Amino acid sequence: MQVTYATEPSPEPGRINEDYVLAGPDWVVVLDGATAPAGIDSGCDHSVAWYVRHLAAALGQELTEPPDLNLRAVLSNAIMKVHSEHSEFCDLTNNASPSATVAIVRLVDDELDYLVLADSPIVLEDGTVIVDDRTSHLTDYSREGIEAARNRPGPGGFFVAQADPHVVDEAIVGSVPISQAGEFAILTDGASRYTDLLELGDWGALRTALATHGPRWLIERVREAEYASPPVGDPASGRRFKPHDDATAVLVQP
Repeated sequence: MQVTYATEPSPEPGRINEDYVLAGPDWVVVLDGATAPAGIDSGCDHSVAWYVRHLAAALGQELTEPPDLNLRAVLSNAIMKVHSEHSEFCDLTNNASPSATVAIVRLVDDELDYLVLADSPIVLEDGTVIVDDRTSHLTDYSREGIEAARNRPGPGGFFVAQADPHVVDEAIVGSVPISQAGEFAILTDGASRYTDLLELGDWGALRTALATHGPRWLIERVREAEYASPPVGDPASGRRFKPHDDATAVLVQP
């Protein structure tokens, strides 16, 4: 595979990039850490960026083995490994402890296996979008409401990689022929807002722009649109969008 990507933190002062990309000969991992809200006690001594880096490393270890494990098992093993690295020091029963979205792709023979947990979409060459969009359908977007909904089953809940490996049961998994996947994109929501928030083009246009101009160009267009017309959200639902976010765009050419 040829993997081309760009990633950058939110341009707001003092921000650390909580996105992460890791790639091997036949797999790619994209993570987006869930930024801890100000004033919330996470119960953990470690930052979100720490969690993302360690989860990426654990996933890389799992994916370098022969592809005997399905991607749910790969993610479950990685979550348990990171859990063991800080459970002695941190209260991981706290629902605000560090967490991350996950997107994994792996080539096996002529198939592309994928796993998506939360809102980091995969966009295939034909415009097909693989995304877990439950964060777009919460019933309460207040800080307390989001914390209560994280890794909670039922309507209004959503799932991310955190302390409990059973969240892998909620991931979207599947396979498509490589011929269907073509040159495909993996994005964090800071880059996918090109389409789903800023409406600069549909998913097919996003994938084409990424292949034509490259990941850096895509992020630059997102930043320009954010400064020109900052997203404010939906007053009816109480949802408020960040003016900026960490942004990662990956183009994969099998």
